[in-house]
Amino acid sequence: MNLSAMPAGAARDGDAPQQADMVVGISSFHNARTIAHVVRATQAGLYKYYPQYKSVIVNSDGGSTDRTREEVLSVQ
Repeated sequence: MNLSAMPAGAARDGDAPQQADMVVGISSFHNARTIAHVVRATQAGLYKYYPQYKSVIVNSDGGSTDRTREEVLSVQ
């Protein structure tokens, strides 16, 4: 599973998947304290119920300035 939190228009070589079967979007704004739990719960659900699919989780953080993006990227 790939996990990415890139600003609109940004691309990092090798990080973006070429193809995905499922894309899950998580919207947030100033949720640094809780977002990692949401991402981990989403990963767990994808692994448990859809292990056969290549999945991507995308966080749209609305320009948060409270480390929401960093917390999303810290989830392994």
